[in-house]
Amino acid sequence: MTPILSSSGAAVATRRVLREQFATQIAVERTRLLYQGSLLPTLFMLLNGLVCSWLLWSPQRALLISIWLGWLTALVGLRVMQVAAFNAATPLRQAQPIWRVMFLLGAAVSGLTLASAAIALVPTDNFVQQAWVFGLIGAATLSASVAYAVSMPAFLTFTLSCLLPSIAFLFLQGDEQQRGWAWLGLILLMALVVVAVQINRLIRRGLLRRFQNQALIEDLQQAQAQGEQLNQALAREVEERMRYLTHYDELTGLANRSLFRERLREANQRVRQGGRGLALLHIDLDRFKLLNDSLGHEVADQLLRQVARRLSSALPEADTIARLSGDEFAVLLDPYGNLSSLARVTSRMLAKLRTPLLVDGQELVISASVGISLLPDSAREISVLISQANIAMQHAKHVGGNNFQFYTDSLQASTLERFQLENQLRKAIDEKQLQVFYQPKLCLATGRLNAVEALVRWKHPTLGMVPPGEFIGLAEETGLIGPIGEFVLRQACWQAREWQRQGLEPIRVSVNLSVHQLRQGKLVSLVRQVLEETGLEPQHLELELTESQLLDSVEHIIATFHQLHDLGVKLAIDDFGTGYSSLSYLKRFPVDYVKIDQTFICGLGEGTEDAAITQAIIAMAHSLKLKVVAEGVENHEQLAFLKDHHCDEVQGYLISRPVEAQAVTRLLMDDQLAAWA
Repeated sequence: MTPILSSSGAAVATRRVLREQFATQIAVERTRLLYQGSLLPTLFMLLNGLVCSWLLWSPQRALLISIWLGWLTALVGLRVMQVAAFNAATPLRQAQPIWRVMFLLGAAVSGLTLASAAIALVPTDNFVQQAWVFGLIGAATLSASVAYAVSMPAFLTFTLSCLLPSIAFLFLQGDEQQRGWAWLGLILLMALVVVAVQINRLIRRGLLRRFQNQALIEDLQQAQAQGEQLNQALAREVEERMRYLTHYDELTGLANRSLFRERLREANQRVRQGGRGLALLHIDLDRFKLLNDSLGHEVADQLLRQVARRLSSALPEADTIARLSGDEFAVLLDPYGNLSSLARVTSRMLAKLRTPLLVDGQELVISASVGISLLPDSAREISVLISQANIAMQHAKHVGGNNFQFYTDSLQASTLERFQLENQLRKAIDEKQLQVFYQPKLCLATGRLNAVEALVRWKHPTLGMVPPGEFIGLAEETGLIGPIGEFVLRQACWQAREWQRQGLEPIRVSVNLSVHQLRQGKLVSLVRQVLEETGLEPQHLELELTESQLLDSVEHIIATFHQLHDLGVKLAIDDFGTGYSSLSYLKRFPVDYVKIDQTFICGLGEGTEDAAITQAIIAMAHSLKLKVVAEGVENHEQLAFLKDHHCDEVQGYLISRPVEAQAVTRLLMDDQLAAWA
């Protein structure tokens, strides 16, 4: 079953939005730090420019230096006005990307202006002037780069545009002395990059700590107070989503367990105040886990949505329809009228659920088991009402599913009895109370015993022999059929090999499989291990699977059968003819035997219909080179018919009841079955 969906999805969405807002706030804060920290380096750059102009002044370069100095002064003025405009803007306007673009553009132009001084103004023959100018330009670059390290794009834009052109020019056009300055510039560039990375990392850590503690919450509250519509709309949407998930199932849109209990309490109060009784329907889909495992969770979720829509359309009179968990639903009918009308409503709902569904291109047929409890007829408290509906639902599932059951006191006693039986069965496995009996199979061609079927029996210390019908179904429901099946397999293989060690003719022993063993995926390795441990040859082991079980995970069963067949193990389909998939799947299964169900054998003497079916099965199996075993043979007339129509083997009370291993040993030694030939 899929787990109940909670409000974690809404929480994830909220965290995602907060992260986006957090990233935006950090970007805005970086921009603010850039503008606040850029004023002093800009003024320092102007001062350095004035000093450079004074150092480089000569009549020959007066015009060029004046133009350069005027351009630098204009840039500084523009940056001062830009900083003033940014500081005057509202926080909402400061968050706009244009401020970052303008800053990057100014940084690039400033860097190129300094680079132009190194390229166009520095004299080529005066080492002292070169040292002063390059030193001043380097100092200006250093101060601006450190301030711009708040943002790596701003740092790289300024530093690369300032240093790379002059470095390249000095390398390409300068003499040996100027290339030395180029090397110093390259070293400065690398050092600045290292310093900027460290500064940027420290600033980011500081911003993270700041916003993670208090600043982010305060900024968000301030933004809400200033009327930021996006945050307000998001807050309302998250709140509405949380409120919805508190009361409704996200997958189906039905009420969830919490809302259902609330509605149930309200209805209970109305009943206590003199209102009419209410009915609780506990609905559980049949075989849903198998479908979920076979087709996947996505298909199962689509199916649950369609089931929810069908329940809503089939029960318009329901007060509340809820999804309690994976494939469990509940319906509250307040009031419910009378028992007859309630039975009609439930039958109509089950019929609507049985209508084939098309899910992901596959046609599926779904049934459900329904338990019904009434208030105040069978319960006085809500908790008791819920428990009683669940007990009735479990009983409906136990009797085959696709039906509804009203709660009665006897059901509770039966449930308690099954619980006790389950505990006793677990104890029986641990304390080795289980035994294996063997029912002989007669080969009609030779008239001799050539096989036995291994059947589990439970010898209870106080109850005596417990009929298989009372505990096999329970074992399948609880998963205990796994260890029981392994016990029977080991014991049967050991016994077959023991008969051989006693000098008896080797016979085939057949063991029944359960779908539970196939689903575990360990069957092939288990069979291989048991054969190796007991020393039994694979051809003397036969594994049986009922025809109805072929519908479960067909492709997986076929693959497993092929692996078993490769081991040399014989395979059989039991209860053949009772299902509706055998003819289409039989040719795909590597089986050796088909067993005709005893319902056809019992009717051989009553008319021609069962005889015709039996004869057709034998002919079809032989045409596929399969052998046929008839089970449930109880009289000579049936035996004669099967022999006349070339059935290969028979078993039944006429031949022998299931007996202990010692009795089979005597049969083999005395060859008492030879008279049946």
